[in-house]
Amino acid sequence: LSPDAAGLGIRSLVGGAVVPGNADQSLVPENTAVGVFTHAVVYSVSDVEEQTTPVAAALEDEYPSVSGIVFDDEDLDSGELGGTITWQPPADQTQVRYYAAYLAESAAGASRSQIGTDVPQGTNSAILAPGTPIGLYTHVV
Repeated sequence: LSPDAAGLGIRSLVGGAVVPGNADQSLVPENTAVGVFTHAVVYSVSDVEEQTTPVAAALEDEYPSVSGIVFDDEDLDSGELGGTITWQPPADQTQVRYYAAYLAESAAGASRSQIGTDVPQGTNSAILAPGTPIGLYTHVV
C-alpha cells in the first residue's frame, strides 16, 4: 500500500509477505487499516533488484449503507422507547453479512449502544424492547 500511485515515501507490505512470482493476486485482509494509503502498488522483484516504478490502482473501500430508517415509538411511557426499526437495504448486498442497529446521541453515531444482536442479511428490521430508557439518545443509526 502507498500514499500515492508512484509508491514514493512510506509503503506497507500487505499481509507481511512477498507474493510468489507465479501468483497473480494477493488478498488484503478484512479490516486492514487504510490510514494515509490511497493506492495498492505492485512491484516486480528479481534476485538482483526491485522494479523502480510500480503498477498502481486506487483503493476503493466498500461500505454499503442502509437508507430509509423508520422507528415508531410504541412505548407509551415517558422517558422510555420500544418498537420496530425498519430500513431499506443497500442496492448491492454482496458484501453484507449482517446489520447492527444502534441508539445514539447523534446522526453520526456518537455514544452508540447496540439494539439487541446482529440482524442477518435479508432481515430489514430490528426490535427495540419496550421499556428501553431513552437516556441521552436522540437517533437510531
